[in-house]
Amino acid sequence: RQKRWSASQHVGLDGTMGSSIYGTFQERGTHVNDQGLHMLIRQDYGLPPHLTEEERERGQEIGAAEVMRRISGDEIAHHVINLDLVRIYLKYFPDETREKIRQIREGFRMPALHLLPNRHEFVRALKATRIYDGTVFRKRVDEPILKSLGLIA
Repeated sequence: RQKRWSASQHVGLDGTMGSSIYGTFQERGTHVNDQGLHMLIRQDYGLPPHLTEEERERGQEIGAAEVMRRISGDEIAHHVINLDLVRIYLKYFPDETREKIRQIREGFRMPALHLLPNRHEFVRALKATRIYDGTVFRKRVDEPILKSLGLIA
């Protein structure tokens, strides 16, 4: 409770363009993290990675796996909305948008890291799961976004 989140903690997050760009990375990163947690929960439940016949018939997963599936879906929807906004910015303000993307990528940090009281412990645990680390970020967040925006091949 003593710590507060502020946009000023993140480079480039100083207007609507920066917010859209930051949101594109943050929402996709959260989606990737949530997908990994979803798979760990299924594994912990003794379930296969894909839906069981019972889950398919019922139309939802079991327990916390269903919760994480829904949360993950919400995050990727937010990502898509922000990505569409960034495409619009690139169309009408290409140079300014590319520069803002560069700024945000260089200083990008997930917002929760500023708020966790024992963040170093959390980051160590997260890395141990291999759900989310620098390599995962690069391959499943950064590169797909840049490709989608036509900024890399």
